[in-house]
Amino acid sequence: MRVSELKNYGAALSDMSLAIPKEQNQKINAAGKKIIRDRLGLIKMIRFLLLTALETRRMARQDLSAILRRGLDNQAFVKSQIEFAAMYAALARIAGRQKALEILEAIMAQVARIAYPAIFPSPEDFNRCDDPWKAWTAYFTAMAEADKKAGVHVYEIVENTDQAFQMNCTFCAWYAIPQALGEGEACLPSCYADDIYFPEACAKIGVAFRRGNTLARGGDCCDFRFEPLSPV
Repeated sequence: MRVSELKNYGAALSDMSLAIPKEQNQKINAAGKKIIRDRLGLIKMIRFLLLTALETRRMARQDLSAILRRGLDNQAFVKSQIEFAAMYAALARIAGRQKALEILEAIMAQVARIAYPAIFPSPEDFNRCDDPWKAWTAYFTAMAEADKKAGVHVYEIVENTDQAFQMNCTFCAWYAIPQALGEGEACLPSCYADDIYFPEACAKIGVAFRRGNTLARGGDCCDFRFEPLSPV
């Protein structure tokens, strides 16, 4: 298999995230509702739904022009990030910020295990390529280029050798949008989803994943680093 034949090769992550098959979306939505209901109880969940709707309307009126000028014109993606920030704001008002993060991390764990495998090639597909390591690095290089064009990520590839592949993300719309809305912490559950998905997926193709920090955790970049477990 050639890397260009892999699922969603050369697509922006913002586009991938909105192309999750209906069945997987239904599973994620059902799991999310159950998690919130179990953690809050029925009465607080009703309040949560009302507050989320109010926060979504309020945030939709905020000025995001500085972010959109980067080339971000995927309105469905922007809307999804506003809604997620609104969910976090509503949960924080009801249960406090720490519990809000715990609830959203539990939901994003489902995203990591259901949505990510639906949008990224499977480890088995990478292993079908002549050189899985080179296929992995080529795939994410193409995604980085597409993300920059789509205005959702800016990556600096600081190493691309047989020993390591590292992309430093210096701009992330998943963080910039909630930050502009006053809820930068809402990005943390997305970082958590990466921490679940990438180690498991990478291990299956003989690659180690390391990340020391993220923008949402106060770093100056998100340092995605991949290293082959065996010499290439």
